Amino acid sequence: MKLRLVKWILFGVEILFLWLFYNALTLDPFYYVGPRGVVVLVAGCLATLCGYYSGRLFGKPPASIKPLFLTPPMVILVFSFAVTGIVFVESYR
Repeated sequence: MKLRLVKWILFGVEILFLWLFYNALTLDPFYYVGPRGVVVLVAGCLATLCGYYSGRLFGKPPASIKPLFLTPPMVILVFSFAVTGIVFVESYR
């Protein structure tokens, strides 16, 4: 029962950190130095950690990395990082 609650809490915290990551990147699309760069870096790392541990709790104990990336938290994490990367690459062209 506690693991079910923990996986949903981690999933919610991951979404919160992804929101913070995206807002820190897009509210002022210029240089990412100083405190703003630290916020972007820390939010991205914490979102990845929460997504990883939540994904491990969502799925069965994975024998390899592939089942982990098929869990909902990791799918959302990879999708959001991919979209953010594509948007920023295209915006600097």
